[in-house]
Amino acid sequence: MRAPTAHPRSSASTLAKLPLTILTEPKRGKNRALNRALQEPLGELVVFTDDDILADPRWLVELQGCAARHPEADLFGGSIVPAWEQEPDAWIVDAIPGCVAFAVSDPSWSDGPIAPTRIWGANMMVRRKVFEQGLKFNDQVGPNKGLYIMGSETEFTVRVAKLGHGCWYCPGARVRHIIRANQLTRAWIMNRAVRFGRSERFRAVQTSAESAGQSWLFGRLNFPRWMLLDFARRYIKGHLRRLSGDRSAWANLLWEAHLRLGYMMQAQSERRARNQSSTPIAQK
Repeated sequence: MRAPTAHPRSSASTLAKLPLTILTEPKRGKNRALNRALQEPLGELVVFTDDDILADPRWLVELQGCAARHPEADLFGGSIVPAWEQEPDAWIVDAIPGCVAFAVSDPSWSDGPIAPTRIWGANMMVRRKVFEQGLKFNDQVGPNKGLYIMGSETEFTVRVAKLGHGCWYCPGARVRHIIRANQLTRAWIMNRAVRFGRSERFRAVQTSAESAGQSWLFGRLNFPRWMLLDFARRYIKGHLRRLSGDRSAWANLLWEAHLRLGYMMQAQSERRARNQSSTPIAQK
């Protein structure tokens, strides 16, 4: 399904119907922009989305109704379905996890409580009382230049859920996520895997699932010893499968290899930052 093109008058029409305010955040980074918006007066329900979604006509109505029916929850996620700019190759559909690669919901998810990791910024709502507690988004995570750490909203929702705030999935509140042609290339998808791997390491350290110095290799590599060998095994095996023509197996192996690459990159970045902070300043 090709994503429809917006009508040139749609922006003017929207501005005429909704009291919209355009804000500017000079520092780069999505989470900085979100935190800037949170400085404005907020309604009881705060809705988040992205600039590459197409909302169903009843999207906001469905979110509001879901919040009214479930006062026990403070975080809400709606369904996100793909709006392909062009049909994806079979290996993408068969071997690449759409939830991670393209931020689309699993069709099997049903109305009810949900893990905070399944609420994403393209279709998310939070009760104002959460922000009144002083909670905000971590500006070290999320879309920025380069191979940034993925999971800007996920880091927030996991942190908030740990404080006792319930999470609910509202499948009737639906948006379509435009997936552009360049996002269906091997390079883009594997870079996505690297960013997700970085987020996995970041979340592991933040939740104390791993200590920052666990399983150093020869005192230099700040990640488990088995990971480097596993990365090499999957990377080599993936390219061999590619030569044999098994594209789905090739894609899955290289996806997993790049996840590990991202994890290792983030671990080394943490080690460098720790070394820099502990380096004594030379006396003049």
